[in-house]
Amino acid sequence: MFFTKIKFRHFLIMAILAFSVAGFLHFQSPNIPDRDSLFYIRDAWLLRAGPLFDTRFPWTYFSSIRLLGSDLWYGGNFLLIPFTYFDNLFSGIKLAGTVITALLLIGFFWIAQRHNLELKFLWPFLMFFSVPNALFQFLMVRPQTLSFLFSLLLFSLLALGNWPGVFLVSAGLVFFHLNYFWIVILIAGVFVIFYSVRYLAMIFYLNDKNNHQLADEKFDWIKILAVIAGSIAGWLLRPHPVSAAKLLYIQVIKLLAEKQSKLPLAFGTEWLPYSWRALFDASFLFFILWAAAAIFLIWALYKHHSLVLKFSFEKSFLLWGSFIISSAFFFLTVLIARKSLLSWTTFGTLFIACVYSYVVPAKPYKQNIAAVLFIIFLCMFSYSSYRNSIDMANSIPPDAHREAAFWLKENSQPGDIVFNTHWDNFSILFFWNQKNYYIG
Repeated sequence: MFFTKIKFRHFLIMAILAFSVAGFLHFQSPNIPDRDSLFYIRDAWLLRAGPLFDTRFPWTYFSSIRLLGSDLWYGGNFLLIPFTYFDNLFSGIKLAGTVITALLLIGFFWIAQRHNLELKFLWPFLMFFSVPNALFQFLMVRPQTLSFLFSLLLFSLLALGNWPGVFLVSAGLVFFHLNYFWIVILIAGVFVIFYSVRYLAMIFYLNDKNNHQLADEKFDWIKILAVIAGSIAGWLLRPHPVSAAKLLYIQVIKLLAEKQSKLPLAFGTEWLPYSWRALFDASFLFFILWAAAAIFLIWALYKHHSLVLKFSFEKSFLLWGSFIISSAFFFLTVLIARKSLLSWTTFGTLFIACVYSYVVPAKPYKQNIAAVLFIIFLCMFSYSSYRNSIDMANSIPPDAHREAAFWLKENSQPGDIVFNTHWDNFSILFFWNQKNYYIG
């Protein structure tokens, strides 16, 4: 049975908590946390109003998006279509944000429950409130939030699942947000590397009497093939996949290279790294938890060299895989791009949960550590909530640039090009006025 009565009851409680917390945070202020949320909801509205597979976008006139006629966020905008039926699209943004945020929390809980992680109600909210910057970004109505959910699901299904599930999740991640295709490659690569290391460790440590364990753990190639096939399917299912691939190169690979070369580009600051000091200041408590879990795991491995073989493949992959992936995202955050912060907190929380559930001995530590975890969580919750209330008060009001956009609409011809000195305002102007095209 997929759900026992107790598990179903717990799942229902979590769903109520998730929607309550998400709804409160999204509706506590009329403001919108991110300008791009306006772009995504208006783009979804255009999809509904016109041909569903028409991804032409003339509004950024001198851009590769217009020339290639493709949309990296097509799948995410497709999902937002039901929320465009509101007369007030701001209400649609608020409700869409509530649903997406709640699904992320519920998805993390489902993963914790299916892998028997202890304190399963704690981990989704610890992830959510771990870092103030991360909380604010989790509230943005962007495809990225769905990407974190799909990446966690893919990681979980590779540990314990069948190939159809792996195929569907891989396809979903690439279809809904093509920018994050590389996360599929990263997770699948960690899966292959971990299995290889574990297999070699078995050969080295196990004696002849335990050779049956080697035979029992055959490499599941079909899951890797499902990841590859699913990723290709997710790419091909979107309109104009070849143009989308070209746009992906321009907007991700080329832009990253240009930002790293220190070109004075006034946009895309999320592609710049955090300084060590800034990251530590922003994520002090979470960093301490994550680093403590990493140190404890390495100490446990030093004391028991066969720790990699102690657990089933499912538990071992969850433990070591989350450690490797969260470490990779941590260093990406401080060396390459600060946008990796959310991936670090997401997989970092899963890693902390695995160390607590699988490695920490029941006596005498576990009860005391649980108490410390709850105290730290309360501090995270209080500080992140306080910071978020300030950030929301200073975010995008419902009438931002509306008068300017309406004036342009009433005093220009269709297709007239508007020069915008601050490109971040494009999303707001486009939301109110689709009559004009924009450059900046």
